[in-house]
Amino acid sequence: MKILILSAFDGGNANVIRDYLFSFRAHSRHQYYYVFDCRILDADTDFAQFDVILIFWSLYLLGPDLAEAVRDRIRRAPALKVLFLQDEYRDVRSMNVVMSELGVQVMFTCVATQDHETFYPKALVPTLEATYTVLPGYVPTYLEAVSVDPRAPRSLDIGYRSREVPYYLGDLGREKRIIADRFDVIAREQGFRSDISVRERDRLYGRRWLDFLAASRCVLGSASGASVVDFTGAIRRNCERHLSLYPDSIYEDVKQRFFAAVDWRVVIDTVSPRTFEAAAFRCTLVQHEGGYAEILDPERHYIRVRRDYSNIQDVVDRMRDRAYCQRLAENANRDLIASRLYSYQTFAAQFDRRLAAHIGRPATHRPVSALKFYTTNFIKHRQAIVPRGDRFTVLPSKKLALDIWRRCLSRVPRGRFGAVIDRLIDNPNDFFVKAYTSTRIGLGVAPLRALVAQYLTDPRLRRQASCDGLMNDLLKLDIVRRVRLGILRARQPFQLSVDFDAGAGLVMLTSTPLGDRNEVAGKGGSRSAAGGSVVRTRLEEALQRGLVKLIVWDHSALSLEIVYAPIGQKWITVGIGRGGIHR
Repeated sequence: MKILILSAFDGGNANVIRDYLFSFRAHSRHQYYYVFDCRILDADTDFAQFDVILIFWSLYLLGPDLAEAVRDRIRRAPALKVLFLQDEYRDVRSMNVVMSELGVQVMFTCVATQDHETFYPKALVPTLEATYTVLPGYVPTYLEAVSVDPRAPRSLDIGYRSREVPYYLGDLGREKRIIADRFDVIAREQGFRSDISVRERDRLYGRRWLDFLAASRCVLGSASGASVVDFTGAIRRNCERHLSLYPDSIYEDVKQRFFAAVDWRVVIDTVSPRTFEAAAFRCTLVQHEGGYAEILDPERHYIRVRRDYSNIQDVVDRMRDRAYCQRLAENANRDLIASRLYSYQTFAAQFDRRLAAHIGRPATHRPVSALKFYTTNFIKHRQAIVPRGDRFTVLPSKKLALDIWRRCLSRVPRGRFGAVIDRLIDNPNDFFVKAYTSTRIGLGVAPLRALVAQYLTDPRLRRQASCDGLMNDLLKLDIVRRVRLGILRARQPFQLSVDFDAGAGLVMLTSTPLGDRNEVAGKGGSRSAAGGSVVRTRLEEALQRGLVKLIVWDHSALSLEIVYAPIGQKWITVGIGRGGIHR
């Protein structure tokens, strides 16, 4: 069968996205054709030549990457619609609506089997024929080939890398920060050599991450998922809006205010692909107790840490016992890696069997030339990435130059030279596009030009705000300006309401969808809590007198990002901020 995969992939993503995405082509028996940037699709895209349209989880369906005309073409296509989804703890019912609109028939989810009907009820997604549970990632072939002497000395006793997740994921999500904080103290008190961090700037990717695992005797971990499932999106929006106004709020206060009553009621508890990576390098897993998709057994595959840390002395004693640690590491490597039960080959074979249950013979339409498919996308849309086995090749292009740049600087320590340099190294194309766009905005729009001039001539302002922050604010302010003038050309049109709290010096901008999706953005007018022209006059006076202390833009009701065309016809994507809120 001919299968079209819709995804978001730029070549610099985490290993698991690359491994999962290309596992279909490498190990399935079908023919696969990849679109890595769905913004190139339009109303003329021919979906009829494919037997299956597979929407991969890296494409955020609630965002604006798929235009309305493209969604309609997918819905009308005769192909079987298959969806892979992750991060299913948020906006569940909104996702149900999108699934129904696209006509999704087969669903692959990280949600446990007993919760399928709770998350994806037939009543809300009438086209859905079957839902299958899969893992967030599997074991790629290069991990199966890792050869490590478990008795060889390692430079670290404890290694850990993760990121602090948003409060609204509940206690389970909070464990990533808890295990880092607790073991940072334990390592110092017990004399363990450690490298533990949840800071974004310390994240490791590619070869650097694998080298880190090879240097770590024990690796910390917790269950992947969330103990709060936000079915309507209200919990996420309320939490992030509150934190944008009160950024110093602690987790316990936010929990009591917004989600204490629902924490642990519905839980997504699965196993992170990083567990497989650690097992491949024969690291000893030291993890919080959890379900782990029922594939990990405590004291067989990992040293169990009770959530209340009541057994921490036993944990420390077991970590010091090299023979015990080696036995657990060997168990995990044998059961998770050498058994091949969780390899991408096994996953692909299972996927093929499940697909066969929902589709018969391939459609008798004309063949699809892979050469023509990728050549056309390269010439017309500059899609320079071409799959090759379980990897990919980048064709000669600006993207290839940027990839070479990124690889050459991949070992430069993050955080040492500031956020601007980090972004320049990690995503040079995004950096240059947004730097160019914000510079043109800063020079071409009179009010923003005055803001830039003041920034450049006032050392106090430069100390208070980074250059990276200024560029980010220029992009956001220009989008707001365009919406208010009715000239924003966006893939997901919206309007803005403006509320002004004079006492707090707070301007709150709130995005709302236009009633008619085909309507030009901004023409819905504006509204404010205290009434039109009076509030506008008060706000203008407050801005001129320097009485506005904070501007918060809440775009969370629509998406976490905006796809728009600030200059010419080229679409660019701008992330609003964590949770869809910019402060």
